Amino acid sequence: MRGFKPSIGAIQSGIQEPNLAVARDMGKSFSEMENEPLQIIAEMGNHKARSEVLRRHIMSVDLVGYETACHTFDAIAKKNQEGMFLVTLPYKIGIFAAVAGGVFAVPMVFEVGLAKWFNEAYVTMEVPPPSDLDTALETGAWTWNWMEPVLGTASFSLLAFQFARQQFLHLGIKPFTQKLIEIRCKRLCDAFPRYDKDLLHSFVESDEMVK
Repeated sequence: MRGFKPSIGAIQSGIQEPNLAVARDMGKSFSEMENEPLQIIAEMGNHKARSEVLRRHIMSVDLVGYETACHTFDAIAKKNQEGMFLVTLPYKIGIFAAVAGGVFAVPMVFEVGLAKWFNEAYVTMEVPPPSDLDTALETGAWTWNWMEPVLGTASFSLLAFQFARQQFLHLGIKPFTQKLIEIRCKRLCDAFPRYDKDLLHSFVESDEMVK
């Protein structure tokens, strides 16, 4: 193979090694790649490769240089991020609720002071004698009487929602995230109608919603 000179160790193992010229000729960014390998990587879902494909598409459509295409690309990327605070709010609320629930479930089960307060305020179950609340595990055995239905129901609900989402996917019904991608793609296509819709869709699909 041209540019590859096998060393003594490489000959013994049957592996060819690149020489210095090949190493120095290797590109350092997607902008230095040829079109064909760049498109293959873009099809694999790499966002940087998809961004570079879109830049070259802008060049070919607008008949401009790379620097001008980069400015247009920046405008497209900025447009794609408009309104993302409100759009991502349900995700952020879900993350906060999940983390808060996971953290506070531990003291709610095993911390005797918090358990007594919660029981007095919301449960009104008979409090065991102090000898039965000496340890965190004994406290947990008591609080599990009301924590088990809550945590068990929450776990089952999440499992049911996940199952329902999977059936949506099987039927081709787009869940919230995919629907959001379609809305963002349509907005970009309306704002930049001269560019290929598939390339804009690929860009939106791999672009992060939070930066």
